[in-house]
Parts: sequence; C-alpha cells; structure tokens
Amino acid sequence: EVYVTQPEGFVQQRNSRKVYKLIKALYGLRQAPRWNVKLDQTLKSLDFKRCNLEQAVYTRRSKTSTLIVGVYVDDLIITAPRKEIDVFKSQMKEKFEMSDLGLLAYYLGIEVTQTGGEITIKQTGYINKILKETSMTDINDTKIPMDPGTKLVKAEDGNTVDATYYRSLIGSLKYLLHTRPDLSYSVGLLSRFMQDPKDHHLKAVKQVIRYIKGTKEHGIIYKKEGGCKITSYSDSSYGINTDQGKGTTGILFYFGESPITRCTQKQPTMALSSCESKFLAATGAACQALWLKRLLSELDGWKEERITLKVDNISAIALVRNPVFHGRSKHIDIRYHFIQECVENGHINVEHVSEELQRADILTKALPRLKETEVNDDTFPHPPSEGKLRGLPPLYKFPPHLNKLTLSDTLLDWKHMSTIGMLPYLEVLKLKVYAFKGPKWEPLDDGFRLLKVFQLGKTDLKEWMASAHHFPRLEHIVLEQCTDLLAIPHGLVDVSALQTMKLYHTPICYKVCSVN
Repeated sequence: EVYVTQPEGFVQQRNSRKVYKLIKALYGLRQAPRWNVKLDQTLKSLDFKRCNLEQAVYTRRSKTSTLIVGVYVDDLIITAPRKEIDVFKSQMKEKFEMSDLGLLAYYLGIEVTQTGGEITIKQTGYINKILKETSMTDINDTKIPMDPGTKLVKAEDGNTVDATYYRSLIGSLKYLLHTRPDLSYSVGLLSRFMQDPKDHHLKAVKQVIRYIKGTKEHGIIYKKEGGCKITSYSDSSYGINTDQGKGTTGILFYFGESPITRCTQKQPTMALSSCESKFLAATGAACQALWLKRLLSELDGWKEERITLKVDNISAIALVRNPVFHGRSKHIDIRYHFIQECVENGHINVEHVSEELQRADILTKALPRLKETEVNDDTFPHPPSEGKLRGLPPLYKFPPHLNKLTLSDTLLDWKHMSTIGMLPYLEVLKLKVYAFKGPKWEPLDDGFRLLKVFQLGKTDLKEWMASAHHFPRLEHIVLEQCTDLLAIPHGLVDVSALQTMKLYHTPICYKVCSVN
C-alpha cells in the first residue's frame, strides 16, 4: 500500500492530519517511487555515481573507460565499451529479472540507426501515426511548416474549433521536436493558442502536418568524427508575430557538427530594440551553456575553458562586453546581465556571426522556401555503379532566385562548380563533407558575382587556384578539416570586400599559390 500527503491547495481542513491512500497511478505502478529508490540503491552499490545535474543519469569510471547509464522508469540505456557493458549486464541480472534488447534501435518513439561511426535518430513511424490519426495520409505535402509573414494572434473573431482536438495535435507535434528542431518555431507559436483556438490556428497546424508528411525521413545525425567542441547560437525575432510586443528567443547548441539541445520561447519581458532582444537571448544561452559545460564535465571529464556563443548583432555583443553602457542597459533587469559575468570569468566567448550563418534563425521566425536549398544524397541519389553524383541539374532547373546553397556528401567533380558559379543571385555557398572530390580546383571567370559567404568542409582538395575577379564580393571564408589543402590562393588578398577567414583543423602551410 502507498500513502501520500494531501496536495497543497487541496487540504481538507477537518482532516488536515490525514493522508490519502493511493488507489491507482496515472502512469506506471503505484510502487514506482519504491522502484526508483531500489534501482538507485542498486546502482550505487555497483560503484555508480548519480549525476548531480541530471538525476536520471549514472556513471561509473575506471582507469580506461566510463560507463554511462540513462534511466527512464524501468528502461536503461547503456553506453560504454562492449566488455564494460557485458559486465554490467551480468551484475544487473543478479539483482533483477531483465530483458536484453540488444543494440539500441527504438526508444520512446525515436528510431535509432547506428552504422559506421554515425548515429541517426528520427521519428518516421511516429509521423505516420500522426498522419493516420488525423486522416491526412493522402493529403498533399508542403515545403515549409509555416509561410513567412504569417500573423497569428489571440483574437475574438473567427470560428472556435474543438480545443481538446487542437491540444492533442499540438501535443503530438511537440513530441516530434526531439528529432525535428526545424519545427520548433511553428509548433511553439501555435501552442500559444490552446486556450481558445480558432479555425485559422487549426489551418496553420494542418500545414505543419502537411510539412512533416513530406519530410518523414528527416532527423539528426551524430558523427564520431564531428569533433568535441561546443558551439552555441543565439538569436531573437523582434516584434514578429506577437500581439504583446515580446520577441521570440532561439538558442541552439552544437556538439561538433550536430545539434544536441535547443530552445524556442517567447521572451518574458518586452525589449525596446532588436539589440536588447538579442542581448536577452544571449543571456539565456549563457545559462544553458554553463549547465551543459558542467554536465559534460561530470559525465566524462570533458574539459573546455570556454564555450563559444555566436550572436549576429554587433550592438548586442558590445553590450555584453562593455558593462558601462548605462544608457543602453540601465533599464534592463539585473538578472539579464549575468552573461557579462560569464564573459569576464572566461566561461563564454562571444563571437559575431553573419545572418547567413546564424543557425538559430530557424528557431525565431518562419523562413522562406528558397532561402536555403539543401542538396545531399537523398535529393540526388548516388548512381549505384559510381557511388557518387554524375552531375548537377542544368542551370535552368535551379530556383530562379536561389541565394543560399548547401552541398554535402555528393562527391562531385570540381568541374561542376562552373554551374554553381553561374547562379545569378547566389550569396551563400556551403560545401560540407566531401561535397566535391578531386585534387585541383580553378574557378572559371564571370562566376560567383554576388557570393558573400563561402564555406569549404572536409575534402581531398590540394590546389585551389583563385583571384579577386573570381570572388569579387566575397566577405567571409570558412575552411574546416581541409587537411590536404596546400595553401590559400594569394589572389584572395586583393578581394576588397573580404572581412574574415576562419580555419578549423586546416593546417595550411606558410606559402601561397597564385593565378597567372
């Protein structure tokens, strides 16, 4: 039998000394609290230590490895070298009757695929369930979850819809956010109207469902070689889609090249400018960064002196670094100045990032369909005989006003860069892991006339021949894991618009190459 004290606010005055006898639990068994205590005692007896910052995680360290156990009710997720896992299984089977489900493939509606140094998580089956329950299996899909400029407010006009049905849809979509951060803004915005939803709110929800129908296979990929650096992006929308004048904060954390945590929420106070709004968002990111830093340190001894926080507003960065900006900040609640202390103590390093490279932008507003086109294996499948793309589509098949393009794992020959260079409105080009393959690249004249941001990821490129007339308006260059690249083209020195050049794991020699 289980007894509980009377809940606060529902205490019967005449029976204030009595307790309730628990008849049935809403979830699980009545004995669940006892099970939790029993499991905690058992794990501690096996030399596990309970994480102080995440109570459902336990760790056990040895001289050569760390075993981590994640607990959800009576399900355990274990990560460690194979021998350590086998020892732990045998120890637990001596204490409890347990079922070994093998390599993690499905957990709480999340599908997990582990292959060759990569872990992919997605919720395709869960999306199919949502489509079936809403009778939208055969409906046409859409390319974006919410149209840019969509204005949704709490209004008395409009036909009221079934609030229970509306809330069930929002609840289903919210659980999908574990693997789909691209839905954070649209679902977060629509969840503000659960008290009294109207027909136009329900219409917007159905557009989100149409979007996930066409993107069922989307998810998150974690790569073993993605690096161990934590990078945070914080952004905010000022005066967009709100009837209270409060902005929306977007925070996104990456571990290496993969997102690990994100946050989208309406700001609690009204900002007087976009600078102030982004300052509030950066403070929220600083709080999360400290927690994340301490959590990773406690789990596996991870150490990094500073976490990089990227903000796309120069004035907000100045406000963070210069606490004597009284005229700009004296009206801001003192708790939001916490980030200044984090910077002064060396816990966080705040850097400027261009709007084109601001990854948290998708968490703060509805983005247009053509702002970014991702081209990867799924968009243009590999020919089975070659294992790579034969080429890109003709120029006329690209969207006419495309201004941002990303390529990844396409293994194209560098000669196809001539097609990309002729895109008339292209401003941002990201060539990620092995987008192109080959030892030499020399751009053709009259290409990349408007290109401002160029990112080159892991590749086997050795010789890159370029000059100012190949990239006349280039402002930012980012090179990542270009380990074979011998030198940066000397001609880029003459690009008058060039502002920054960032190299990550790219050991460039102290020599340059030129174009005759």
